Amino acid sequence: MTKKVKPTGGNGKKTFSTTALQMALLHVFDMMDAAHIQFVVLGAVSKCLYDNNENLKADKIVIGVKEGELSKYALSTIKSFYADEVKKEDYGFSLSFENVPIHIKVIKKHFEFIERPDTRFVLAETLPIPNPFMDYWNRRMQI
Repeated sequence: MTKKVKPTGGNGKKTFSTTALQMALLHVFDMMDAAHIQFVVLGAVSKCLYDNNENLKADKIVIGVKEGELSKYALSTIKSFYADEVKKEDYGFSLSFENVPIHIKVIKKHFEFIERPDTRFVLAETLPIPNPFMDYWNRRMQI
């Protein structure tokens, strides 16, 4: 039985612990690796990684995937990790790992900052983040 992780936070915004976010990120890495999907970490977690902040703070994990990466076989692999938990959304799809929400955004436009990602370490893995990061950060609402 998987233990559910509860969010904490201040100022009315719920956030998850660094450990919960790290475990969810590693699970995403494993899932994407198994599905042979190239991805980048987006959102608040990517900012923490870019800043080399070991204390991750976020209310969810956001992953960006180029539309062409999502073959029916890749989606089948993702669904095998999550069975019925994968939910179709306007931006792509969502799921969760130990109660941490994971949003997978399907990127339909061309953005230079996701073509050659930079990487940051999370525990034993290197995770891709947009590069140049500040170009992404200034335009993140366009994705």
